[in-house]
Amino acid sequence: MARFFVRIAACLFCMAALTSYTIPSPAATVPAALAIHKETNLRIMVIGDSITAGILGGGGASATGGYRGRLAELLGADGYHVTFVGDRNDFAPRVPGLRHEGFPGYVIRSTSKGAPGQLLGTLVERALTKYDPDVILLMAGTNDLLRYEADHDDYDQATIVESMDLLLRQIFRLRPHARVILAGIVNSPKLPECVVARFDTGRDSCAPGNFANLRSLADQYIVRGYAIRYADSMFAAVPRDAVHFPDGIHPCACANGYDAVAATWYKAILGITADNNEGTLSSR
Repeated sequence: MARFFVRIAACLFCMAALTSYTIPSPAATVPAALAIHKETNLRIMVIGDSITAGILGGGGASATGGYRGRLAELLGADGYHVTFVGDRNDFAPRVPGLRHEGFPGYVIRSTSKGAPGQLLGTLVERALTKYDPDVILLMAGTNDLLRYEADHDDYDQATIVESMDLLLRQIFRLRPHARVILAGIVNSPKLPECVVARFDTGRDSCAPGNFANLRSLADQYIVRGYAIRYADSMFAAVPRDAVHFPDGIHPCACANGYDAVAATWYKAILGITADNNEGTLSSR
C-alpha cells in the first residue's frame, strides 16, 4: 500500500514540466555493502530538521513535503520501488506516503540552550528500531550553525561535526546494514556563506586552513568500511538569494528550490544503485 502511495505521488507530479538537471553518471563501482537495486522494495527514511520536514521559505508547509514529493516522482519514474518511512506524515497534506523524520528547529545534539530538541539519542533510536530503513538520507546542521552564529563562546563548528559523528555512530550501531547518504546543508542566506562552505567541505575563501567538516567525516566512515556516501553539491543546489530562500533559511517550492534538493538526493541514490553499474560491484 505504501509503495502504491509513492506511485500516486509520481502521478500527481507527472503533469508538471520536468526541470532539466544535469545528472552525472554513477560512480564506476559501488561497494557491495552500499549497493541497492531498483527492483528491491526499499524503505527510505529521511532524517533532519525543518528542511527535511518541508517547511517553505516564507512560511507554511509544502503541499508535497518539500523535496520528498519531487524525489518520489524521480525515483518512481526511474523504476525504483520505495516506501518513505517514519513517524511523521505532516507537511505533505496532498500526497500520502511521504512519511519522514524531519523536526523543525531541532539540532543534531543539544550542547547549549535554545533548541526544542535533538536528533541524537531517543528520537533516532526509536525511528530506526521501529521502521528498520534500508536507506537513510541525513541532512542536518542548519539550526546548529544558526545557534553557533548567535553564541560563538560555547558552540563551534568542530562541536557540530562531532555531534554528527555521534549521530552516525548511533545509526550504524543500531542498523549496521543500513546505507546512509549524508549531505551538507543548503546555502541558506541567514548563515555566512563561508561558514556553510566550511561546514560542508572544510574549505572556504574567508579563512585559510582545513576545518572539521561533513565531507571529511563521511570519508572517515568510508575508510572504516561503513556503507555511507556523501551527497556532493548540496551546498550549491539552491541559489543563495531571496527568490530561492524567501525567509533566508528554507528553500522555495520551485524548480531551483526544493526540487533542486530532490535532484541532489536523486543523484546520490543513482550513485549507489547496482542496476546502473552492472558487473562493477566491489566489496570493501
